[in-house]
Amino acid sequence: MTHTLRAAALFLLAYAPLASAGELRGQVLDLLNAYEDTATPEELRALGPKVDTELMHIADDHDVPSSRRSRAITALGHFPGDKVKGFLEAHAKKADKGILRRKAVWSLAVAYGEGALPVLTDALADDDALLRVAAAQALGQVRSDASAEALRARLAKEDQDAVREAITKALEAK
Repeated sequence: MTHTLRAAALFLLAYAPLASAGELRGQVLDLLNAYEDTATPEELRALGPKVDTELMHIADDHDVPSSRRSRAITALGHFPGDKVKGFLEAHAKKADKGILRRKAVWSLAVAYGEGALPVLTDALADDDALLRVAAAQALGQVRSDASAEALRARLAKEDQDAVREAITKALEAK
């Protein structure tokens, strides 16, 4: 294979996913690229009405680094709707990476408050201690009597110090 042909083949392989991506994909990925400063809801909304769909596609794209995928899930908390809620609930219950589950739990609390309590309560009882910490923090964000009750119930049987500490802090924030 000639050098030019090889270069053309590599170019096509590298950019083929972009050709099949949504029209907003490049712009959304650029906003999700920041490490310290994450994209604001206003910056994302300014891209147009299909940002939530693009964020869901990015979150599920295994070719996208998990850092951007997790930022996409976090950003979905700013786009509440039935489709987004179902997406986040599914990721909170079973995602391919633990960080995606934790981010989904947080986004559910931000976007749906008490409407997310069943999923947040389930996450608080999960085998994954890091997910339980995230669920405790998310339930603390909800700040309702029902979320406080879920936290107190879990505190009574929690055996991991980090989770107990997260639950205690969440209860103190109420």
